[in-house]
Amino acid sequence: MTDNNPDVRKPLILIAEDVESNYKLLEIILKKEYDLLWAKNGREAVDFAMEHKPDAILMDIKMPVMDGIEALKEIRRHTAELPVIMQTAYAFDTDRRTAEEAGCNGFITKPVMPALRTRLKTSRTVCPACFYKAQRRFRRRPAGIKRRPSDADKTRKHEINL
Repeated sequence: MTDNNPDVRKPLILIAEDVESNYKLLEIILKKEYDLLWAKNGREAVDFAMEHKPDAILMDIKMPVMDGIEALKEIRRHTAELPVIMQTAYAFDTDRRTAEEAGCNGFITKPVMPALRTRLKTSRTVCPACFYKAQRRFRRRPAGIKRRPSDADKTRKHEINL
């Protein structure tokens, strides 16, 4: 359900994340536009994906019981259409390649930025390389932050325009 139209259901996002604080951050970013389901390990993620049929999955790579790559492979045995975006704090190219070979639709590194909402909306049409490029561009120049020299010591300060 949405605020504007109570008859329309919000998309369901399955978040597979073993660290509660990371899940809470994602919840803050996404809860207005999506219904969320939390899996605390890869095994739960597979079970929840089969049971609840989410619209997309945001999956951590490093998790207990079953890691995200193995969970993704298991999910891909049942469905190829479900968008799965992998997330990790370890931005190694080998992780990225392994996730792409397993069938992920996108790859993001932690900390997750608020631009994640945009990535979820475009996950069905954007290739993994585009996700990576967009994330790097977003981190270089976050929206709303301008740099200017300080009058006192000529160092750089950040000014946030609201």
